[in-house]
Amino acid sequence: MNLLVRGSRCTGIILGLLLAVLTALLLGGRAWAQDLPVMARLVYDGAPLTVGQPAHFTLEVIHPVDTVAILPALDADWSSTIEVRTQSAPTTRANGDGTLTTSQAIEAAIFAPGDFATPPVRTVVSDRSGVTVNAVAAPVPLTVDSVLTAEDVEPRDIKPQARLGWLWIALGWIAGALLVVLLAAWPVRRILQRRHALRNRTALERVLDELTAIGASHFPENGQYKEMYLAVSHSVRSHLEREFGVDAHERTTSEMRSALRGLPLGQEIPRRLLTLFSESDLVKFAQVTPTPASAEALLVEARALSVAISKAHAADVARRAQMQANTGAPAANQSGAVR
Repeated sequence: MNLLVRGSRCTGIILGLLLAVLTALLLGGRAWAQDLPVMARLVYDGAPLTVGQPAHFTLEVIHPVDTVAILPALDADWSSTIEVRTQSAPTTRANGDGTLTTSQAIEAAIFAPGDFATPPVRTVVSDRSGVTVNAVAAPVPLTVDSVLTAEDVEPRDIKPQARLGWLWIALGWIAGALLVVLLAAWPVRRILQRRHALRNRTALERVLDELTAIGASHFPENGQYKEMYLAVSHSVRSHLEREFGVDAHERTTSEMRSALRGLPLGQEIPRRLLTLFSESDLVKFAQVTPTPASAEALLVEARALSVAISKAHAADVARRAQMQANTGAPAANQSGAVR
């Protein structure tokens, strides 16, 4: 009887110590978010803008040392009036005060005169334990002037001594106006075609474009393995969200394990996804430095997984459509909701 009582007391002491350690880890993981600054801002270079002229911005995130800032991949149509042309690879520098600054150059253009504002830009800062904090860069107001001046719309060089009748003068103006319209319509048509093509990309086309851009950024050549692995993981998680609606960015790798079980992905795809996310965590948080060959293999695997995810989504859509045709009622998706 004495042995049973002593064993119960030891078990209670051990459980209490484990609970205290877990509580300390959880509180410690969030301490940096309370004690050190996390700030995002979008800085415009201030150059005067005209219609179609590039506008240059710098997205900056100030965050504590030993954390990573995740900058978003902006859509080509940043808003209904602002088009993103280029977005550079993120770079990180030390500030010497216990914080880092992660920045990225963005080039955009507006194709109409007037007053505008950039959309808010949402960034994420993550620590080694997977705790995340959102930082939003406020909108930046912009004024875009027309390329035409008052002198451009005033008739010039119409001299009475030319002895041209009013009909010929009118015909000349009409022909000139038509020529201006035709010349202006060609580049505008090309721009609209490009914007239409970008807007109508499928989820698979979009993630493959993102991965191609990551590969073209030459992260391994610059020693930026952490930034590359972070970008690849971010693109694959975004692809999961677009195809299946799962909240992949707000979950840690261990939390993604249970989330993937509820998706119609079979067994092989979740296993490979968790391997990719775990390798990215090792590089981001454990300071593991991969080889250039490993980095290239990561991109190849990310592309293959993206294709597999889209095929699984298409198969699930076809299955539910067939179920609806057979039963005459809306089929339920993998979570049980009626679609």
